[in-house]
Amino acid sequence: MQSLGTSLRIMIEKLDGSVERIYQDNGSQFKPRFFPVINALLKQGPMSIKSLSEQTQVSHSAVSQTVAAMKKIGYVTSEPGEDKRERQIVLTEKMRAELPKLQEIWQAVHTAAQKLDRETSASLHTTLSLSISALDDKSFYQRISEEMAV
Repeated sequence: MQSLGTSLRIMIEKLDGSVERIYQDNGSQFKPRFFPVINALLKQGPMSIKSLSEQTQVSHSAVSQTVAAMKKIGYVTSEPGEDKRERQIVLTEKMRAELPKLQEIWQAVHTAAQKLDRETSASLHTTLSLSISALDDKSFYQRISEEMAV
């Protein structure tokens, strides 16, 4: 049996790798890791890296790297915020033009995930949500530290 870390990496590759291939097949440079940032910007409008990090529950560093990659492709830009100290990340026209096709893909991903859940004895989404909630209550670091203290 594989370790938890190995199983998670394999699962992410099977899911994100397939989704990335679908984006490529449809002529998009979009990456699965862009989704939380784009989704937050679509829901909340322009926001800072810090706000994006809080909204997506992804580290500041990871959001910053993701935004940098998205800027290179031309999906987002940054503009001065109201107080001029904090830059606001903004969707570009290029990104907005791609949205109809991306939304079609996202709907297909959602439907495929629901069908996958029906094929297994436990919903992947529910299992992950419950695990994330349990780790919010007590981090994996705390759990490992307790085991090492035994």
